Amino acid sequence: MRHDLDSRESVTSLSRDVACGASGSAAQLQSDTGRLSCDEAIPETNAERNVSSKLCDEPAACRALASQGLTDEHGSPKFASPAASPGEGEAMPPAPPSTFSAVSGLIRGELQAVEDRLRDLLQHPRPEVAEVLAYVGHLSGKRLRPTLCLLAWQACRGDLQARSLTASGMAVDAAPSAVELAVVVELVHTATLIHDDILDRATHRRHRLAVHRRWDRHTAILAGDWLFSTAYGLANSGDSTHPGRQVAEAGRQMCEGELLQHARSDRFDCQLDDYLEILRLKTGALCGVACWLGAWASGAEEAACQSLYRFGEQLGVAFQLQDDWLDMFGRADSTGKNVGADLRDGKATLPVLRLFEQLDTSSRNALIARLRAADPEQRMEILLPMLARSDADAFTREFALKQGRSAADRLDGLADSPSKEALRLLAGQAVQREC
Repeated sequence: MRHDLDSRESVTSLSRDVACGASGSAAQLQSDTGRLSCDEAIPETNAERNVSSKLCDEPAACRALASQGLTDEHGSPKFASPAASPGEGEAMPPAPPSTFSAVSGLIRGELQAVEDRLRDLLQHPRPEVAEVLAYVGHLSGKRLRPTLCLLAWQACRGDLQARSLTASGMAVDAAPSAVELAVVVELVHTATLIHDDILDRATHRRHRLAVHRRWDRHTAILAGDWLFSTAYGLANSGDSTHPGRQVAEAGRQMCEGELLQHARSDRFDCQLDDYLEILRLKTGALCGVACWLGAWASGAEEAACQSLYRFGEQLGVAFQLQDDWLDMFGRADSTGKNVGADLRDGKATLPVLRLFEQLDTSSRNALIARLRAADPEQRMEILLPMLARSDADAFTREFALKQGRSAADRLDGLADSPSKEALRLLAGQAVQREC
C-alpha cells in the first residue's frame, strides 16, 4: 500500500488539544504538583530506571555513558534522578553536563553533517557579511533542536526499517533530508536568539557580546532576517510544502508569544495559564516542529509525527521553565547570560508568580506597585529576600521536573530503541541543567 507522505496532517491543522495541550492548563499542572511540598518525592518510573540500559543496546552509546560516569557497570543510570525533590533550602542536584553529549553520540555522524552544512551556509564572499555570519554561528550552544530532529528521525526510522521511503510513496531525494531539516531549525533558532537579545536589551549570549552590542541593532536585525530567509529556502527546497509550512507556523507562534509577553510587560500580574501559553508559543513551538520534521523525514505515520510534536513542544516548555529558574537563581558565569534580565524587563516568570500566589491581596498589590515604580536594576534587590523566604525556588524546579516527565510520557507509543530512550534522557536533562 502506497503511503503519501504529503497526506500526513500538518501541525497547523492539529486540534487544539494536540497543538495546545502539551503544557496542560495551570489548574492541571498545579494539581499534578499538588502544591508541591518540598519534602515530597515523585516516584521514579520504570522507563526512567531503564533509560541507560536501553541506550546500552547501542555499543557506542553505552561506552559514552559509562566513560562519562552516567551509568554503573550494569548500565544503570548514575546521574541525579528527577524523582528526588529537594528539601527546604537544599539545592537541586544537577545532571552532569555530559548527559547531552552522551545521548547525542547516537547521531554523532549526522550532527557532524549538520555542523559542516552550517559552516558552509555561513560562509560569504563579502567580508562584511562573512564576519557577522561567522560570529552568529557560535551563539546557539548545544544544538538541542537539531538533536531533537535527528533523534526523532532515528527513533521513527527504527519502526520503518522494513519499508523504504520510495515504497511509501516518495522518492528518497524528493524532500530535504533529516540533516537538512535539522539545519533549518538551528538557523531559525539562532535568528530568534539574535532578535530576542535586541528585544530584551541583553548584553551577552553564551559568554559573548550579543550581536547588537558587538555591532549595532541594524546589523543584528538584518543578520536574524538573513538566517530566517536561508532557513525558509532550505525548508522549501524539496517537492513537499510541508517543511516550509511547519517552519512558517513555528515562526508565527514564536512572534505571537513575544507579542503576548510584551503586552504583559511590567504588569507582574500575569495569570499562570497565560504564562504557560507564552512558553508554549515562544519555545515549545520550534522544539515541537523540530521533532515533527524528524519524524516526517523518516516516513512515519501521522500519529507518530503528532506524538513527537507534542513531546518536543512540552520539552520546550520544560526547558524554558528551567531557563526562567536560572534567570532568577542561576549564576551568570554558568549561564553566560544576564541573571535577572526577565525581572528587569518586567516579565513575571514562575518564581515570581509563585511568590505572588503566597501573598495576601494587599501585600501582593503593594509589591507589584513597588516593582513598577522601582528602577529596573533594583527589582532583584527587592525580590530576592522575599524569594528566599518562599518556596518559589523548589516549586519552580518541581514544576519543571513534572513537565519534563510529562513530555517523556508522550514517547510511550514509539517502539523501544536507543534513540527513544535518548529522547527521554533529554527531557530529564532539560530541567536539570545549570546553563
